[in-house]
Amino acid sequence: MTNKTFIPAFKASVGDWEYYICIMKYAEVARQVGFAYELGGNSELNTMIQRGLGDRTDAIKNYLMNSEHRFLGALIIAAWGGAPQYLPISMDDPDGVLSGIDRQFGVLTFDGTQQYFALDGQHRLRAIKEAIKTKPELGKEDICVIMVSHFDSDAGKIRTRRLFTNINRNAKATTGAENIVLDEDDGAAIITRRLLTEHPFLSKDGIVKVFTRQGEEGDLRLAAGNVPQSDKKALTTIANLYDIVRTLSFDLHASMRQPQARPSDEILESSYGVISRRLDDLLTSTGNVRSAL
Repeated sequence: MTNKTFIPAFKASVGDWEYYICIMKYAEVARQVGFAYELGGNSELNTMIQRGLGDRTDAIKNYLMNSEHRFLGALIIAAWGGAPQYLPISMDDPDGVLSGIDRQFGVLTFDGTQQYFALDGQHRLRAIKEAIKTKPELGKEDICVIMVSHFDSDAGKIRTRRLFTNINRNAKATTGAENIVLDEDDGAAIITRRLLTEHPFLSKDGIVKVFTRQGEEGDLRLAAGNVPQSDKKALTTIANLYDIVRTLSFDLHASMRQPQARPSDEILESSYGVISRRLDDLLTSTGNVRSAL
């Protein structure tokens, strides 16, 4: 006799898909959710995909194990079998306070024979599985799961494969320059941003090129390469400054060279002082660039 599975969920729809927004524990995800390649197909291709997943998950695994600020985005998973049933739940609300808030909330029920596999977030899934082996207490933490139903028929397989390829084809990773602007764990990125606001020379307008385009509608393109020849004021770009900061961190605390582990405030403060002085020496020793600009 199988054990039923009950999952609190919000029901939603988009296009011709109905889906459910759920919460699962890392331990549940690690134990129950598999990879798309495990559902069959060419064994050599499956091995290649599996190896690729393993090669790219170390950074996420280390982030989960070492950062107290860890947070992962939602996984999109397909539920295969299990005769899913959705039971809407209504709330007593005589005063109408919850009007619209409790829309489509209920419980998703499976008969226990279901299988789950990841359509999006396979590297996060692999990292969760590996991190829990070393740090089991992570299993108690929560992750948002977006669940769609998969049907084991020719039409169902085509439909699910199309969703998988559409999700991954249209996903856009952040660029290296965007990571420098946004990352709050990478010590070199944090120092780079501080140099742009506090360093007596590098903070001056136009000395470090941050954008190559600023559109009227708010679209921005960050400077990721070299300074255009037409720009007579800029010394370097934000991406190149970041690389210089990483190079000048050669003998600083190890956390300054580990982008997934935020250094302590004390390490960041002392590292900023060392790197700032080294940059000043570099600017002086390369022909007094400061004066030329």
